[in-house]
Formats: sequence, structure tokens, C-alpha cells
Amino acid sequence: MMVSDYMISFIGGNAVLIAQWVNALAGNSFFLIALSGLSFVTFAVSLVILPLIIARIPGDYFLETTPGFLQTLPLLPRICLLVIKNMAGVVLMATGIIMLFIPGQGLLTIIVGVALMNFPGKKRLELMLLRMRKIRRVLNWIRKKKGVREFMFP
Repeated sequence: MMVSDYMISFIGGNAVLIAQWVNALAGNSFFLIALSGLSFVTFAVSLVILPLIIARIPGDYFLETTPGFLQTLPLLPRICLLVIKNMAGVVLMATGIIMLFIPGQGLLTIIVGVALMNFPGKKRLELMLLRMRKIRRVLNWIRKKKGVREFMFP
């Protein structure tokens, strides 16, 4: 049995369709080069951008119950900034999900993406992710390297 057959049985679904898709992409060198380039770019960007974003998040963010900066702005600028912030969060979250399968800091990118977005149940999801001790340790390690006070977790 080939490795792709094991993957198909693990993933489930229509084995014929998945096998046809894998065979079609295997012969396309442009696709493989583009995927490799995307992998390299997301890895490099995550190494540069994520620490900067993590250092800018307030230390009491995960405990915060007071209104943030956006609530003090007039309506139109607030809406524009909310749209931009949520779009950046979606991009980071999607990139983080991709990085779970290619080189990169997938879980950290997902956490930063979730932190930027606004949706019902956001705090519950953040707290679920922060229950992992390794994630809390890495977040505080990055903040320490940037010379910023560590996060306070509930």
C-alpha cells in the first residue's frame, strides 16, 4: 500500500477523487514550486511579524474586561478599523491553519488571528487554546525577548 493510500484511508472521503487530485498535482511542477514558495514566505513572515504583534498586545489582554481603544473612537473610524482588524485576523488564522501542515508557527499564528477578530465565543476559544502550557510559555518567552511584561493569564 502506498503512502497516499494510507493518507486517504486516514482522512476518509472519496478515495478515487483524492487519488485523482494528488496525481493531477504531482505532474504540475509550477504548483509544487508555488507551494514551496508559499511555505517559505509564510514561515519567514511568521518569524518576523508574529513577535511584533505579540509584543504589542497588552499584558492584561486575556483578563481584560474594560472597553478597548476602538470603543472610544467615533462610529465611522471604529467600523473601518474593525473591518481591517477582522480581515487581518482572518488572514492570520487561515495562514496559521496552513502552517499546521507546512513549516511555520501555526498555533501561535492562529492565536494572534483569533485575538484580532471579533466574534461570539472568542474569549472561550482563546481560553481553550491558552490551557496548553506550551502556548503560554512561548507567548511569554517572545514577550520577554522583546523586553515587554509577560501576559497575565486567568
